[in-house]
Amino acid sequence: MTEQGSPRARFRRAVRSGDALLVVTTAHDLGRLSVPEAFAVVLVLAGRDDPLGARAARRLAERAAAEQAAVGALRDALAGELERAVAGDREAADRAAILLEGAGFRGAMRELRERREADAGPSG
Repeated sequence: MTEQGSPRARFRRAVRSGDALLVVTTAHDLGRLSVPEAFAVVLVLAGRDDPLGARAARRLAERAAAEQAAVGALRDALAGELERAVAGDREAADRAAILLEGAGFRGAMRELRERREADAGPSG
């Protein structure tokens, strides 16, 4: 890390400054922006006669809609698998753990494995 701080800290300072060029430059340094960070970029670019503003707005709207759709799809798929798992379907529990891990909830597979080991009782 440099004297100026992390890339995210530089981005936050750029947003506070309102300097559109600096905001765009520091946003590129971050790589993937969160949805609120992308919104901050749109807000800084708003009201300027800059085609980047319209492009950033379209990309943000598309991304937010896609992420929301993904959340809904995860909820629906996970709810179904969990209902089947509660009813005793071991394969549904496997699929639920895979869905959770894929969504970033690390440790679901470990919990499944430990539960199964505990259910199997002591070995030996």
